Amino acid sequence: MTITDIGALVGLAVGILAAVDRLFLGRPITTISPSAENKSFRDLRVENASKQPILLRRIRSYPRWVRVLPDDTSKGAAAMYATFNAVLQPGELRSFPLVITRSQLVDQDATAWAPFVILVSWRKTRSVWLPQWPAIIFSSARSLRLFAKSR
Repeated sequence: MTITDIGALVGLAVGILAAVDRLFLGRPITTISPSAENKSFRDLRVENASKQPILLRRIRSYPRWVRVLPDDTSKGAAAMYATFNAVLQPGELRSFPLVITRSQLVDQDATAWAPFVILVSWRKTRSVWLPQWPAIIFSSARSLRLFAKSR
């Protein structure tokens, strides 16, 4: 084995470690769950499981009949169509209320599937300039109706 081969193996190992760090380590855990106050409401819950703070840069949803609010106050409701940022400290769990603007989709007698996607763009605070893969949630209005039925 030559010095060139050793250098190539070291380069490969560094590349693998960099890919693991970018793709898997420090990612926020995102879920949709029934709200703690009322089972009829739903929250996007984001947990920072890493050892350093993370910055949530933007939370987007497609199609636009699903909106994520920064909080459940009147200011949060007024910011329904605006983007917001949030910093999560290590181990912090934060809930963001989900608003369904087409309320007929989540009525209990509705039968529509109505899929949607939520993208949570985030960055590590130690390197905010370096992009991270967004956390993606695929769900549907049918799933949200099931949350309301669960007790």
